[in-house]
Amino acid sequence: MRILFAVILGVGCLLNSNARAQEFKPFTPVKNVCPTCKMDWLDHITFKDGKEVDALVVAENSAFYVLERNHELRPVGRQFVTNIRKSDSAKREIGYGDQILFKDGIVFIGHIVREREDTGMFEIKRPDSPVSMFGYKAVIASVYKEGKLYWSAAPTK
Repeated sequence: MRILFAVILGVGCLLNSNARAQEFKPFTPVKNVCPTCKMDWLDHITFKDGKEVDALVVAENSAFYVLERNHELRPVGRQFVTNIRKSDSAKREIGYGDQILFKDGIVFIGHIVREREDTGMFEIKRPDSPVSMFGYKAVIASVYKEGKLYWSAAPTK
């Protein structure tokens, strides 16, 4: 009986880790040197709980959006968002078609350039940086390629 309970609990935790990783975590507060200046180059995001935030939507896939503000990235699940008003004057970069979402809510964006089955490692590069970022399946919640789920820690049905 204890083993069955442990298995059920483990599966539930895996399924919930993806959702928890997609909950919006506020950006670091930054004092604006020009509080009266319009920041019309940002998108306006409204959440189901009534909160609103201005940030740039830099990537999206079937499960979540990736928001950026002051060089911080935040994943937010589509199920938490009621509306996004995209800015017409936003400069949207290309090359962020792949996303790696970690169980702790960290997200990498760019293009996956390598996957190693032997180590469970993904290598991803942003088009604006020569630096590679690495993620290992043990700490990854899900991987998206070109907007579609490619790999997930959650068991498939």
